[in-house]
Amino acid sequence: MHNATRRIGLCLDGIAGDGLYNLLGSAGYDVFRVSDPHLVQMMAQTNQLDAWVFDARDEGLFDILSPTGRYLLPADNVPSPDAGAAFDTWCSGILKQVDCAVGDATAQPGVAMGERWPDVQSVWVLGGSSGALAAVEEFLCSFSAPPPAAIILAIHFNPALEGVLSELDHLAPHFSIKLARGRQYLGPGDVLVVPARCRLVFGGMGEVIASRSEWNSEYTPCINEVLASVAAANMPSPGAIIFSGMGVDGSEGVRVLQASGGTIWAQDPEQSVVHSMPAAAIATGMVSRVGSPAELALAFEGVLTGVYRSIQSR
Repeated sequence: MHNATRRIGLCLDGIAGDGLYNLLGSAGYDVFRVSDPHLVQMMAQTNQLDAWVFDARDEGLFDILSPTGRYLLPADNVPSPDAGAAFDTWCSGILKQVDCAVGDATAQPGVAMGERWPDVQSVWVLGGSSGALAAVEEFLCSFSAPPPAAIILAIHFNPALEGVLSELDHLAPHFSIKLARGRQYLGPGDVLVVPARCRLVFGGMGEVIASRSEWNSEYTPCINEVLASVAAANMPSPGAIIFSGMGVDGSEGVRVLQASGGTIWAQDPEQSVVHSMPAAAIATGMVSRVGSPAELALAFEGVLTGVYRSIQSR
């Protein structure tokens, strides 16, 4: 069994892609399957994956993936899945090549999700800009008990205002709010504030590392990049809520997170100080719940505990 933190990007459609996805997954790899070139571009920019297997017939994929410096394996001469043994042999050959490139880099056995994230049932990103801080405050203060979830707070703000975020710690007693610095680990009830100055790297064991590289965006932090990084890190039951804000940051990232199985919610634009960001997220068709911050908090607790309190968001 391979180390489950070894993450493989798979860009191959059809039944052949299905077979390869199942084989790599059964071998212990975390496989992120994506075909939309724009989503591939976003995942490549985060550079969170260890290797990529892609359709050799699509020349554009190599141009997108080559700057990552990761192991790239073009899947060519794909036999028909009806070929039986020939198809199985082809899939096994791809697996062996991946094994040689990244599978032997660690002697650790595969680690179950529960062991990688003890006591954390879910990891959610709260994103926003103008008006989001007040909305997040309302959201966090609406909880009746500490949730078995970790939260990553990505709000556009001036670095000089980072200290203001610590004030939420006194207003939301069920959470532990801290700014991302160095290497840290996410636990239940943690709210990790994404810094404006540097990008974050998410590991497979709950660790978060503040890197020295800057965000590739005019917005800092870049919510699109945060969401794509969370998707690639294979976190337990990931999700995101897009709150009030100007612009459309996050609208591309929610596509990536949803494609990896994540849940996407948004603040009701009519109840937002600035409606642009939640409206852009809703326009993607990825948002499954819309409500006020308090309504979303009640629904969030219900998802984690199985028990909804008095208010349901629409």
